[in-house]
Formats: sequence, C-alpha cells, structure tokens
Amino acid sequence: MKTPTFITSAACFALVASASMAATVNWDAPQAISGASDVSTEGTYFGSWAPFNGNANQFPVNGVTFQGFDDLGITNSGFSGDGGPYFGSHTTGNSNYNTLMTYGVYANGTTASFTLNGSGTVPLVIGREYLVQAWVSDARNLGIFRSQTISGSGAMAFPSNGTGMGSWVIGRFTADAVSQQFVISANQSAQLNLLQVRDITPVPEPSAALLGSLASLLLLRRRRA
Repeated sequence: MKTPTFITSAACFALVASASMAATVNWDAPQAISGASDVSTEGTYFGSWAPFNGNANQFPVNGVTFQGFDDLGITNSGFSGDGGPYFGSHTTGNSNYNTLMTYGVYANGTTASFTLNGSGTVPLVIGREYLVQAWVSDARNLGIFRSQTISGSGAMAFPSNGTGMGSWVIGRFTADAVSQQFVISANQSAQLNLLQVRDITPVPEPSAALLGSLASLLLLRRRRA
C-alpha cells in the first residue's frame, strides 16, 4: 500500500513562487553594435542562443561560442516562428560577429517574449547573479526606423533605414526562481538576433578570521622549522 503524500499550503506556495516569480533586472544603457569587444566575458558562460543559426558554434566572438540550438532551455511566445539570415550585411570588422548578426528571429506583432529555462531543463540557481546580454540588428534599408525595449531596458535602436546596424544591452539580476521571462516591446515587429547569459556571482573573499588563522599557522610552522 502506497503511503499518501501531503504537501502543506506553504510548500505549495513556495513551489509556485519558484516557478513563476521574475527577478528585477538592472539594465545598463543600450550600446550601438561596433566590434567583437561588444560581447561580454564577465563572470562565466552560462548559455546562449543564436536563433535559426545551426552553425553558430563555428563562429566564436571574443572567446564566446554561441549556440544556434540554445543551451538555456528557452521557450518563446509571440515570435511567429520565422527567422534566418535575413538582416543584411554587417560591418563590425569581425567576420564571425558579422555572420552571427545576419541571423535572428522576429514576430509578426510588436510584442514577444522568451523564458530562460522555460523548458525546465536548464534551471537558474536561486540566489545566484546573472548577466543577460541581448542583441537586435537590421542592417537593411527598409525605409523605417525601428526600436524596442526588453523588460524595462532602454530603447534599443535597429534602424532598418540604411543608417547603421543595431544595438546590444546588458542587464543583471539575482535569480529568485528557476526561470526568468523577458518581454520585448517594439514599435514595429519584435526581433532578437543574439542572446547570452553569464553567471556573475561574486567569489566570496576570505574572512579576516580565516586569514588570521592561516597567518598564525604559517608562523607556527616557521617557528617549528
């Protein structure tokens, strides 16, 4: 006979909160795409997404290898499912970067979203700090000016009028759930060309007490010697 399992209301609330809460993201100002040094190497690599580019891992930029089939457990909503190498010739001075930026995913509407660990296969660690970096670009001349925000970021311009390429932005957050959703709001169709996430949790400094103990131990060994 199976033993019945009981879950308290508090435990149920904790489980729901863990799955649904979204941490506040602190955004830097968006920057214009310029060169390979755009790609952050802060902390350690956690995952990336280069939509519709199955060969993305052949084009590392600034030591970061992006994955066309994301390793972030991403699910997305609002994107039409369309994408590919449609976004014009980029001129950053780095051929790998240029190749990556021609690809992207777009929506038929002005809003879309993506969720880190939406699949439940690549959980964020609650309490750890993460950096998310997103790119949007369209180097074509469509005769329009496009911009968008991501979950409260500043406006990211991607002109689409022949005057430039696009923008990237970095945000930082402390995970309060195993998943994190980001919502894109655009003046034209929402778009995403590239994404990376990095673990930037600080490494704890040795405590004064520990340093004092190590110094005492070293002094004792010297005296014995």
